[in-house]
Amino acid sequence: DFDARHSGRMYVACDGGIIRSEDFGKTWKRMSNDLINAMVYSTATHPENPDFMIGGFHDHGLQRLLLNNGNRTWTRWSTNDGINVLIDPKNDGVIYGNVQTGLIVKSFSNGDGVNTSFWVTDGLQETGAWDTPLVMNQENTNILYTATNAAIYKTTNGALSWRRVGNFPSVRT
Repeated sequence: DFDARHSGRMYVACDGGIIRSEDFGKTWKRMSNDLINAMVYSTATHPENPDFMIGGFHDHGLQRLLLNNGNRTWTRWSTNDGINVLIDPKNDGVIYGNVQTGLIVKSFSNGDGVNTSFWVTDGLQETGAWDTPLVMNQENTNILYTATNAAIYKTTNGALSWRRVGNFPSVRT
């Protein structure tokens, strides 16, 4: 956005903070060095513990928010760009998330660290959109759906393996 009071001054707000240019965008200076910010694609809250939340963060992976000694802290449990997240309401500790182009991550420990999470993509034959859908059946939480650039996939075993259930290209929701 241009500053009408100063010729050449421009501001940009993004997931990296606020930056300013004094020369019509030739050079930039970060204005929010002490500001912690991120772009969040999605969040999910544990159904029985409102102090436990997970989120998908642009450039900052999949993260979990926990209340520790009165402080809330975000901790990363996957790499890449975190997109969609799910908490299994019937199986305490099981969470899912996906990153850009649909790679799916599962954790049995509420995302307690990157080393306790693993990729669950067996049977998925293509990649998906940047923001690939990931949906859980709330009655039978071992059933999940996702979509690639060519098809819709379903798992009935908690994402251990996937099978194609429909040929619908470019599903986004």
